[in-house]
Amino acid sequence: MMKKRTIYFGWLAGLLLLTGCGPADADRAEALLASADSAFQAGQLEKTLLLTDSLDRTYRHEVDCRRRAHVLQDRVHLRQALRNAAYFDSLVVLQQALTDSLRVDFIPSADSAYTGLKVYNHKHQVRWYYPHNNLLLDINERGEMTLVSVYTGSMLKHHMLRVSADDLFAETGDVPEGNAFNYRFNDSEGTPWEYVSFTSQTENGVIAFLHQYAGSRLKVTLQGERSRYVYYLEKSDREALARGYEFAQALRDLYQWRKQARLSKEKAEYLTSKLSGL
Repeated sequence: MMKKRTIYFGWLAGLLLLTGCGPADADRAEALLASADSAFQAGQLEKTLLLTDSLDRTYRHEVDCRRRAHVLQDRVHLRQALRNAAYFDSLVVLQQALTDSLRVDFIPSADSAYTGLKVYNHKHQVRWYYPHNNLLLDINERGEMTLVSVYTGSMLKHHMLRVSADDLFAETGDVPEGNAFNYRFNDSEGTPWEYVSFTSQTENGVIAFLHQYAGSRLKVTLQGERSRYVYYLEKSDREALARGYEFAQALRDLYQWRKQARLSKEKAEYLTSKLSGL
């Protein structure tokens, strides 16, 4: 009988303890929410999120208080989205001016219609004029670069290349014959040409190397099917490649900041609509 009474009183004490926690938890949750709201009014957005997240995790049974905390979190996210949109818009204005100043040395390529994106070449390296073996850059409006190796002469069937500055060098990956980025043809006068295009997956840091050592004498070694061909980049080509790299970086930043501004505005619109419906 004593054992049964002990179990009964223990169970009753536990029940009273649980029942007694309800009002206390509600008060603590409300106090935490009040602190979060004060932080929000003071512009302390990160602190507001920390407090509301703590409330949400700790007082799971305080449904109404948690609901109001979620509303406060949305208000924080809205303010952050508006702030981010304004910040990225300001960066776009500055970057647009820089990009436009660099764009004067570049012209759209005929490849623009094929890719669906604007593609630029340096005005000294346009696609329709290749008087010599050289390297050039195709740069699209997102700042993505493709290094194009142009070769004319006896059949080489080259599929990779190395650029050297004294004892330093960078080497592309392999673009085998038959790949869409490796093709050959004869022009109207019967002159053979080989074009090998190295994208971001195969250029392997050669573009950055060309930019870094643009002021040096650069040797290009083309690896053919059975032999190699060596030539040196002309100064005008080195300068065009270096300017192309800088133009691509400017385009890439402009594209990314425009994208971030757009995403921030879309998020702000969504949260504004969500909060207006409450």
